[in-house]
Formats: sequence, C-alpha cells, structure tokens
Amino acid sequence: HEVTLRSLIERIEATVGNEARVNYEESRDFDMPRLFLDTRRAQEVLSWSPRVNLDEGLARTWRWMQRTFDS
Repeated sequence: HEVTLRSLIERIEATVGNEARVNYEESRDFDMPRLFLDTRRAQEVLSWSPRVNLDEGLARTWRWMQRTFDS
C-alpha cells in the first residue's frame, strides 16, 4: 500500500503522541517526486513477506525505543 510522506508523519505522530516539527522545503533537481517500494521481488526470491503492517511496526519500534533510550 502506498503511503504519502504526510500520512507517514501523521501515523508517527499518532504512535508517539506528539506533533512533529516538519520543515517543508522546495524539492531539489535530484529528488524523486514519488517513490513506491514493492516487496513482491523479495517474496519471489527470498520467500519473505512482512508479518506486521506499518502501524504495528511503528508501534513496536516506538515501544523498543522507549525501553532502550528511556533507561
């Protein structure tokens, strides 16, 4: 599923419970206007597929960060 940068930021904000400080700047000549990653090749070659969705992955990462860096 394609996720926009803005949507990803909103999901991270919801996960951590804080609003991000985002600085939008003009794109540069070498910036990609759109980037979409596809896991089908990894599934075909490596028999790999993701076991958690993006929101669960963000939540797990946030819990790990809290345990690791709040000590």
